[in-house]
Amino acid sequence: MPGIIDLQTNLRDLPYSAGNQPYIRNPLPAYDDPNPTDFIGRDAIGRTGLLSSLATDLERITAWGLDGTGGLIFAAKQASLALTGVKTIASRPGRSYNPANTLAQVGVGANQGIHFIKDGGFLDIDDIEKYEYVQRNLFNGNESTAGLNRLTVLKTTKLNKIVTPQAAAVNVNATNEGVLLQYSGGPGSVAGVGNTKIKRVSFTEEWNENLSAKELKKQIVALTYSQLDDEVSLTRISGTGIASIGNFLVTLNNNSEASPSVKTRVLGNLTDYAQFNRDKTFGAGQPGNVPLDFNRQTYNEGAPVVTHGTDLVNYNSIYKSSEAKVGQGYDDMIKFNFGVLDNNDPSQKTYIHLRAYLTSFGDSHSANWDSFKYAGRGENFYRYGGYDRSISVGFRIYVHSRAELFPVYNKINYLASIQAPDYSPNGFQRGNITYLTIGDYLVNTPGIMEGIEYAFPEDSQWEIARNNNGTSDPNTAELPLLIDASFNFKPIHNFLPRTVTNLDSPQEKFISKLAPTITEAT
Repeated sequence: MPGIIDLQTNLRDLPYSAGNQPYIRNPLPAYDDPNPTDFIGRDAIGRTGLLSSLATDLERITAWGLDGTGGLIFAAKQASLALTGVKTIASRPGRSYNPANTLAQVGVGANQGIHFIKDGGFLDIDDIEKYEYVQRNLFNGNESTAGLNRLTVLKTTKLNKIVTPQAAAVNVNATNEGVLLQYSGGPGSVAGVGNTKIKRVSFTEEWNENLSAKELKKQIVALTYSQLDDEVSLTRISGTGIASIGNFLVTLNNNSEASPSVKTRVLGNLTDYAQFNRDKTFGAGQPGNVPLDFNRQTYNEGAPVVTHGTDLVNYNSIYKSSEAKVGQGYDDMIKFNFGVLDNNDPSQKTYIHLRAYLTSFGDSHSANWDSFKYAGRGENFYRYGGYDRSISVGFRIYVHSRAELFPVYNKINYLASIQAPDYSPNGFQRGNITYLTIGDYLVNTPGIMEGIEYAFPEDSQWEIARNNNGTSDPNTAELPLLIDASFNFKPIHNFLPRTVTNLDSPQEKFISKLAPTITEAT
């Protein structure tokens, strides 16, 4: 079959499939060319074949975009996707798809670290044109300035019912009462067609000074700190039935027509907390309060001074007296003080007052019994051997201000020192007797402190003792502001420790304050 043997297939003459693909058509190299020139210079710049590959990709994508409906459908999808984005106050990059930006990205390649935005008329935009910068610097003022604030525009439009040109700039709907914000496209649209609406949840009313003319349930009272601190400004809410900011039980009591006996049963005993509180009664201070005469910018300048934020119990110094002082700066809701007996003059004690931030309080009473056995008996018999008592106390010390720092550390330094001996004029060491008061459980009860321990929690802040300019501050010290303290106390009773004999009026008061007479309720 010589005819079949002579047949040849010319690969160069094979036709392409129907249509314009492939978009890039390169001729095969010649059969007799051992060194084709098509690959010369591929390693000249960048990775192997980078530039020619980028050019080929750009030519191919451009041809695909111009060929039939494929590229048009892709561009339409991207345009719809861009329109479904949230409309912000920033003008760029906008929400319109730009095919030229996609081609530019193909031209540089992802491996170059260059990333263009696909929307808008520019390949990139400055940071000052982006949403965060625009919001912070151009739309953070009030409606009377060039810089708008959407909240102020909403107040003007929705509460005051005044339509201003600024509403459109921040997408505020000025025509539909039930819609706050509205714009075309966005997440609420379908493929970019339609509008996004942020609806109003409830209808509040325009502020009206004449609150007494409105229903109580519709009255909205929003007061600033300065208004709360100024009782004159509170007169405008008198029509609401709320005469002042305070204990609402007092208001109910004053407005009620019920008899006093009924009020007492329903409301209980009433207390005016505006007058009786931890600050006015016990001198606890208001560390978080910023009164008009308190300047935090100059707070740590110069010598520490007493302010509204100073705790007077912490601030008051150690003193020597025959009895503990009382009153503001010495009392707490639970009395808590130490009186250390003067070994040279037992009529005097050195007193230390601290806040009763008790973290633990335990009172252990124990009886000692000695065991023995009789001959021929297997079990133990017991003989009473004595009585012992030990009290454990844990408490926290908070330093709220610079003025309290040194007084507090002087107190805990003195409490640590009474564990060491006190020397007589002749040089003999003596122990220290301490009188402990904790509420009415222990009232001026003498005893010995077996030791005291200070712990400084990890979350405690430290005073760093620096001025505003970074120089060392001689008026304070680098010390923790939170101290956890604990100690064991052995009472020395001023009565004979024994079983109570008079049940109605016990003389054996292991608990300091008991009713003098016990009577049954009728």
